Amino acid sequence: GAKGVGPLPEIVSLEELVQETVSSIVKDCKNIKATFSFPDNLWPVKADRDQTAQVFDSLTHNAVEAMPDGGKIKISAENVTLSDSNNAETYFVKIIFSDEGKGIPLNIIDKIFDPFFTTKQIGKGLGLSVVHSIINKHNGQIKVDSKPDKGTTFTIFLPAANNSKPDNERTTTKKLNILFMDDDEMLRKLAAEMLKSLGHSAVTAEEGGEAVKIFKESLQKGSHFDILIMDLSVQNGKGAKDVIGEILEIAPDTKVILSSGYASDPVINNYRDYGFYETLIKPFNLAQLEEKISKAAEVNVGE
Repeated sequence: GAKGVGPLPEIVSLEELVQETVSSIVKDCKNIKATFSFPDNLWPVKADRDQTAQVFDSLTHNAVEAMPDGGKIKISAENVTLSDSNNAETYFVKIIFSDEGKGIPLNIIDKIFDPFFTTKQIGKGLGLSVVHSIINKHNGQIKVDSKPDKGTTFTIFLPAANNSKPDNERTTTKKLNILFMDDDEMLRKLAAEMLKSLGHSAVTAEEGGEAVKIFKESLQKGSHFDILIMDLSVQNGKGAKDVIGEILEIAPDTKVILSSGYASDPVINNYRDYGFYETLIKPFNLAQLEEKISKAAEVNVGE
């Protein structure tokens, strides 16, 4: 992009981006191999795709130049939860990028991110000052650790996409299994459509007894529901309050969202006392539904 343009953030899967960027450079270097180690549940990050690719492009060029006789580039990533000064949790993806090259001399290692410092020793690519400024613009961090003749390791932290409240965009890219109970058939159909459009799978039930039965069956099959959304007052049958106890007895970690058209109902106002995780007031729109789901889903991010 043009100089001085701020990042244009989108939701990026780092695994694909890093593998493509690094592999496209390494494939032309006959004695250099890159190995990648990414967990399946790696959180997506919110980042400018081109700028993030530039970062890994530069680091790869530098690593290749540091290993004229060949060697390995190792890249791994993990989810990290950090607490900030107010003890609020923030979620980051940590990427470790290391080479087996000649290392960065100790007398210049403190200066490598300085924009006025360039040496041929550090190689081409964008220059690490640009890498540093891109990471900073993304509210991330980059650290370097280098041992002469052993190699160099860069550690990068980038904010995960679900670092903050969702604003109308897909934040939970994890596909969730959701059970929706309501006695209004139109609403059941609508909710199932909404959940599917958010990338989740949905099963519906028309009253609490049926929901409990479906819930038990799924556990016996070895699958489980990540989230239940249940209606407080059901005409014919059991409402959410009647069955929450049974659900939590079977599976205490279940996140159950209580839905109701009566915002002033005492159960809605004291929903936590009954074991509900969140409330969803009807009628709700897609953004409201998504916000409640991502709140409930974020709690399980570490698993």
